[in-house]
Amino acid sequence: MTKTFNIDGPSDPSKHYALPLEDRQPEMDAYISLKRYFVIHGPRSGKTSFSAALAKRLHREKLHYCLLLGLKPLEGTEDVDAAMGLLCSLIKESLLSSDETALKNAAKFLPAFEPDKSGCSFGGPSAVSTGGPSGGPLICSWDRSASPETESKGDKGDKGDKDEKDDKSETDSENNDRHVPLKVTTALSATLKTLVAKLDRSLVLVFDDLESLAPEVFSSFLRQLRAGYILRRVNATFPRSVILLSREKVSKLTLIKAPAKNPLSSEPAVTANPYNIFTKFVSINNFSREEIAALLDLWSKDTGRAADVSAAERAFHWTKGEPFLVNAMAKEATEKVLGKNSPLPLRGCHMDVAAKSLLENHPELF
Repeated sequence: MTKTFNIDGPSDPSKHYALPLEDRQPEMDAYISLKRYFVIHGPRSGKTSFSAALAKRLHREKLHYCLLLGLKPLEGTEDVDAAMGLLCSLIKESLLSSDETALKNAAKFLPAFEPDKSGCSFGGPSAVSTGGPSGGPLICSWDRSASPETESKGDKGDKGDKDEKDDKSETDSENNDRHVPLKVTTALSATLKTLVAKLDRSLVLVFDDLESLAPEVFSSFLRQLRAGYILRRVNATFPRSVILLSREKVSKLTLIKAPAKNPLSSEPAVTANPYNIFTKFVSINNFSREEIAALLDLWSKDTGRAADVSAAERAFHWTKGEPFLVNAMAKEATEKVLGKNSPLPLRGCHMDVAAKSLLENHPELF
């Protein structure tokens, strides 16, 4: 089957013309080796494709586990409790759908969150949902009766009325103490600690679509990552590296996402730089002229049709190497301007026509 130029979602080398992504950001391995937390920013640069390829490679090399999570489902959720519960549920679902057995096994130690009006408890090794009316806060509970720490008290034999009352009181106390409460706003940090503790290799965690988080959720999200990062110096039960993917530049996103200080709140105001644990801010490099030529060469080898050197030159002229625009222009030129069945080689003039067509029909791309 003939491949295509990708303009929709992460690139799949089995379906799309794609260059090796590692070559565009070679220092990434060094950041992970040094246990860095860092941000990759920039629109339409191939961040998600890069991260998906990174995850596959890390699993293949068996050095670290890598989990890629999109934050898009949290978009529009302004309540911090609801957002954190949803995020923890997404982490668990991602683990269960993983091809890695160790990740699937670790998922059963994580809590599940469901709507309930009674608050929230955090679950440990034997997390069970307590259920409740839909639309309320999220709840998760840890059934401590399933823990090895719980010992059977055995048969107490015949007792008088007073002993029976004491037994009932003790049983009620045990039932009330069975669920260990924890604020939902710390659930992400606790979930990650539990997950890492159950893995036999370190974890690299990638969060995509950072700009989807509402301001208060954004603040809580960063605070919990920072708390775990600091405690990581004492014990290793937190992700080795955390990578945040964002369309916006870091400075702009910081200003946009800084929540207003509530005068009635005891919570401290967000610091001027909430990324103070993220030591590197990088962007995926745009294509060079040579890389555009290499991308078009993949098309040539796949279709048996030539691509003139002028095609890469004109593509670079119009796009400055931005990956999405390069692919969009190449797709327009090869499929519509030149045509799929044309015997002619792809030339710079075809790229010019494709650029003008995109400018006319999709000006928002430029």
